[in-house]
Amino acid sequence: MKRSFSGKANPVLRTVCSVVILGATVGLTACAKPPDCSSPSLADNLHKMLVGKLGELARNEPFDDPNGLIDKFLASVRFETITAVSDGYDSNAKKQLCKMSVSVEAADTKPETWALPVGLQNDQEKGGVFISTEGAGPLLLSLSEKLDRYYQAHRFSGAWTGAYACEGIDAEETDADKAFSQQVTMKVVNRAAKLERTTPDGGFEKLAGEIAEDLSLIVAGDGRSPDERWKAGYEGTVKGNSYTAKGGIQRQGLAEDMRQCELNLTFKPER
Repeated sequence: MKRSFSGKANPVLRTVCSVVILGATVGLTACAKPPDCSSPSLADNLHKMLVGKLGELARNEPFDDPNGLIDKFLASVRFETITAVSDGYDSNAKKQLCKMSVSVEAADTKPETWALPVGLQNDQEKGGVFISTEGAGPLLLSLSEKLDRYYQAHRFSGAWTGAYACEGIDAEETDADKAFSQQVTMKVVNRAAKLERTTPDGGFEKLAGEIAEDLSLIVAGDGRSPDERWKAGYEGTVKGNSYTAKGGIQRQGLAEDMRQCELNLTFKPER
């Protein structure tokens, strides 16, 4: 079963540890000694390495992301070098050591400054320079938490619109007892859902619920009109950008549903 991306079932947070070693060979010209710490392409390659690792960690198990929120977040990550100075040269390993201070921001979050120790080594076999850092764990953890908050804020939030349809009452006495289908809107903030509707005879119904980790959603509540009171409840599952739920409307004081109903709603995320 696909999971939603949340603090309770967060594939990134389970994988990131305090020390993460990132390494990649990039196509810089090989030479007797690696380029210095201020190499113009160093920041770009570190950016690609970090974003690539974050994407790998975020996708380490299937979960619900029909609108590409991971890709949108990863595309928003910005990486800028503040300072980059030499921390010596390891002649045995033929590695240039660097101390870097970088500014990282993503989506609508504020930029944060991070210190990264970086090593540069010639990769004779691949004909490039091997870039590595052993200090990316806390940075990746911070980005994964931001990704989680970004997901929670955008995955479900917005208007879910569609049909609220009910069968007629067996012993139809008035127009209000006949089958009906009504357009409604369910508003969701993070995972909290609310659906309110008015009825043709001047009644008002209010339902509420919360999208669970397994993407199930039960919305329930009550309604009233000048002539009667009732309870209503629906149970279904979010699948992609659709929510279908079955339930019914129960007249106050009756043990069985007065009428069987169904919700069919669709979410149109902001682009």
